[in-house]
Amino acid sequence: MAGSLAQRLDRSLSQLKGVAVLPLLILAVPWVQEIIDQLVFGGRWNLPMVPGGPFLGVLTAPFSHGGFGHLISNSLWFLPLSWLVLAKSRGDYLAVWLGVYAMSIPVWLFWHQASHGLSGVIYGLLGYLLLIGWLERRPLSILCRSRPCSPTEEPCQVCCPS
Repeated sequence: MAGSLAQRLDRSLSQLKGVAVLPLLILAVPWVQEIIDQLVFGGRWNLPMVPGGPFLGVLTAPFSHGGFGHLISNSLWFLPLSWLVLAKSRGDYLAVWLGVYAMSIPVWLFWHQASHGLSGVIYGLLGYLLLIGWLERRPLSILCRSRPCSPTEEPCQVCCPS
């Protein structure tokens, strides 16, 4: 049993290896922006999505934060949720990002306050994971494996009880 668990873990990690760096690269953008903001502009260089402002704000808002505390708290949620979605598929990860950007447009058009940060992306990732868990009828399947149980493999007793 321990050997099969180790084999499954190795297989999951090898599948994730190629894409595990993607969230780190994405997260590097807001970190660089925040460091420049704090060191050069004294915390006054934000790239928020402003009501009635330029559309560019919709694209830059996830990468702009209101300080290191905001960025750290977003980073702590963004990385594990990104890796869980990427364990499912890169296409699903891209779909979540596109969905978040699509939903940002009505917020940009109708919301009365400026907004920025990765929170919208985090909610999108979390919403995706909750929906997939519900649709697969195995809430823990997202944490255990990157695809539904196969009849040719030994099932995981947590995700795919007999």
